[in-house]
Amino acid sequence: MDGPPRHQTKRCRRFCANDRIEKADARRAVAGTVLKKRKKPLLGAADWVDVLKQPCKQLHHVRDGPESSRPTGVFGATGRCGASGGHHRCGGKTGIARYRHARAGRIFSRGDSMAQSQAQPPRIAVVTCAVLEDEVKHFASDLPQVVHTEVMQQGLHNEPDELRRQVQEAITRIERAMPQVQAIVLGYGLCSRGTEGIATSRCLLVIPRAHDCITVLLGDRLRYAQYVKDHPGTYWYSPGWNRHHTPPGKDRHDKLLEKYRQKYGQENAQFLMEQEQNWFKTYNRATYVHLGVGVTPQDIEYTKQCAQWLGWDYDCQHGDPALLKDLLAGKWDSDRFVVLGPGQTLRLTADERIIEPQGP
Repeated sequence: MDGPPRHQTKRCRRFCANDRIEKADARRAVAGTVLKKRKKPLLGAADWVDVLKQPCKQLHHVRDGPESSRPTGVFGATGRCGASGGHHRCGGKTGIARYRHARAGRIFSRGDSMAQSQAQPPRIAVVTCAVLEDEVKHFASDLPQVVHTEVMQQGLHNEPDELRRQVQEAITRIERAMPQVQAIVLGYGLCSRGTEGIATSRCLLVIPRAHDCITVLLGDRLRYAQYVKDHPGTYWYSPGWNRHHTPPGKDRHDKLLEKYRQKYGQENAQFLMEQEQNWFKTYNRATYVHLGVGVTPQDIEYTKQCAQWLGWDYDCQHGDPALLKDLLAGKWDSDRFVVLGPGQTLRLTADERIIEPQGP
């Protein structure tokens, strides 16, 4: 284009303002000229405002020609893109389009960086039972958004009110001392209903839809339900469970017997141990579940010995870490997690959802 820059600008403005000119046709001509005889990929940028109005339709026009000349199925009645084959991805009619591997080279929308920044997970603090301590720390180690982990003692589920009190105190402490934290996730399930009534005052509160930590280790509440249905007499063992308390077996029997003997005498101790053993009769299987973290051959062998001493069957289940990973990474879909706003609590649903939000 000849002439000084000021005149060139005016001519471009008049050209672009001409309603009789189809902009996509003009862009196609420009792209064709630039790409002619070009062997290397071309890096282009599309203005995100235009993309919001017509996601990728104009770029398709530049790349593939008028819509009438393209195969049917590329655009539906709504103007959404239905193309496949790995060339690009885009949002809906009002979404920010994303383009990649176009024939003309790599085409990126300025909206990409905006969408990515908006999708950044919040800064997270974790409050977890000690049974899941190793697993939580392992999978959170490479997640910069996890800025704090607080571990609660194992066994609080035996006293639900105490569990509720201690976890609530931990949440309150985190919200006051760590203003950068935006979400608090719980390494708990419903846990004897001990997590009912817990709430935040400022942060999001996230908890997996789970009865207890076994669902978190298995990775799926439906898998847990199916296993319990198939094996109703299952007592669960895990690396954290074995480490933080003495599970049913010879060691537990001997420790309790000695404790009762010192406190109540030999005769009374023997009677108490007989009562203690009665509840074991409802179980017939020892199942060791793990995520590959903290598991050792010695721990597995110990669980087998417990099962043998009790006369139970033994099984080992390798869990799925996806549920725990997504809990820590901020990938909270409503099917697997409950996300509570400030002031909201959760309650038991008595169906396969297990828990649901309650409150404002």
